[in-house]
Amino acid sequence: MKVESDSFFPAGKETKKFAEDRNLMIIFFLNSWYDKAVQKSEAIIKIYNKDLFAWIYKGLSKMAQKKSQEAINSFNQVVLIDPNLLSGHMGLGQVYLQINDPEKALRAFKKATEINPSYSPAYFALGDVYYQTKQEEKATQSYKKVIELSPKF
Repeated sequence: MKVESDSFFPAGKETKKFAEDRNLMIIFFLNSWYDKAVQKSEAIIKIYNKDLFAWIYKGLSKMAQKKSQEAINSFNQVVLIDPNLLSGHMGLGQVYLQINDPEKALRAFKKATEINPSYSPAYFALGDVYYQTKQEEKATQSYKKVIELSPKF
């Protein structure tokens, strides 16, 4: 299959099938059909291993299934493909929180704030980690940053 390198989307007649598979992957995930979402994501990855949507939804599905190491592997792949994509770092942070590794969660969420200093969900997540680790002043600072960035919060 020919793939347009900059678009992460196949060229030619396979485009419709690829788009359908992506949409089904998302629908399966939203319906909590995580096994089916993983199957679709893996089928897409087999065709094009740099498809960020497939890696992200595979990671989210594995996280929902409490398969933490597989989720970490998926989000690490996202970061490898695009180190500046917030979703990879935010996903890693959430998995690390799930397995009670606040140090790695902090690193992931801090990286997200470095990539986009105006992304309030990253500061919210940082605040949660600080709160969980009894660093209330840092938690408060992070939550204040959320309010500063998103006044209608």
